[in-house]
Amino acid sequence: MKEEALALVEELNNEAITDLEYYCPFEFKSKGWNNSAIYFMGIILWTDENDEREYIEDTDEQESLRDYIVRESKVILKDLNKKMRNLE
Repeated sequence: MKEEALALVEELNNEAITDLEYYCPFEFKSKGWNNSAIYFMGIILWTDENDEREYIEDTDEQESLRDYIVRESKVILKDLNKKMRNLE
């Protein structure tokens, strides 16, 4: 799972379109083998110890890590956009 999470972060950062050329909104951090986490703009989205991905209906499979991370990052962006509009 650690390798999948790291590869996903690299892939998402490559796909991210920002005006800041060297800014990578997704981060992978790990402290040892079992303490891995994916962050978006400094906010924890997923850890291997607290995997909150939903199970696909009528199966024993969890949704893909990519789908989960993309969905949760969109929630954060939506919230930040609302907060930014309130500052105007």
